[in-house]
Amino acid sequence: MKKVIVTGATGMLGAHIACRLQMEGYEVTCIHHKSSKALFENISKSYSISASAFSWVQADILDMDTLLPVFSGMDVVVHCAALVSYRKQDSDLLYETNVSGTRNCCNAAWKVRVSQFVYMSSIAALGKDVHSDFITEETPWVDSSRLTEYSKTKYYAELEVWRIAEEGLPVSILNPGVVIGAGDGKSGSNAIFGQVAKGLRFYPIGTTGFVGIEDVAMAALSVIKNSITGNRYLLVSENLTYKELLMEVAKCMGKPAPKIRLGGVLLFVSTLIAKACEMLSIPFPFPSQGLVSTSASFKYKNSNPLLLPDFQYTPVQKSVQTAVSGLKGLA
Repeated sequence: MKKVIVTGATGMLGAHIACRLQMEGYEVTCIHHKSSKALFENISKSYSISASAFSWVQADILDMDTLLPVFSGMDVVVHCAALVSYRKQDSDLLYETNVSGTRNCCNAAWKVRVSQFVYMSSIAALGKDVHSDFITEETPWVDSSRLTEYSKTKYYAELEVWRIAEEGLPVSILNPGVVIGAGDGKSGSNAIFGQVAKGLRFYPIGTTGFVGIEDVAMAALSVIKNSITGNRYLLVSENLTYKELLMEVAKCMGKPAPKIRLGGVLLFVSTLIAKACEMLSIPFPFPSQGLVSTSASFKYKNSNPLLLPDFQYTPVQKSVQTAVSGLKGLA
């Protein structure tokens, strides 16, 4: 069976992918840096697997010298490590982690000649065509001041992956929508659950694509199991408004749904305040780029579907229910 190493395994996405691969009989090695394994341990329990069943190695994606020895002897690298942030002050860290870190992983994988490099990207890396009904894998990228720094870094990271593919490394890119799954309720898309648990009062006016974490893990398994390379695959179960999603989350958590529409003058004023707070390093609950991003409406459609036998996307409602039942420590 193939030997697979997963970067970012202590995060929600990496943990679920590592556990799915382990269940299928792959020999999985997990990279950790300074992060706690607590989230991984909670997630692995939901798969009835002990964290001790995995091999653990320390490495830093910003230091290629630490990557070379741990990538050596591996068949597949699944690169999940990334920073998700919409705070202006994190711009440099986003480029360092998402772009430089991916470049190092690509170069290290190429040097030790792994058989496949799987990059976990995002719909944030896709082009945004306001004149099209749907965004697909083929939508051309157009740089814009309205794009978040996170979006830009995920796109530039993909360029690093395509660059190394030109050098002969077999690569696969997966572009999941906003991922819904059991996590810590604090970071990335999982923060939605923590905010609702605390009584979120506002809902963004935008629309985007959502997908369950189990579907993303199955897609990663499929491209590895079938050695599918040379393409990118959009993974979206449903296109929903943020209001629709938050109402479902609130219902499942037994919490009041947010009722205040964050649009128009309220959005404009909130964005100005957020930008001022960022300039003065004053905490504000919503980052300015996040406010702008979630006010946009884009729908997604797979133009290059990942054809899996008997595979059907999990409805978002069910993914939310599964996520809520798996969340720990939320009031």
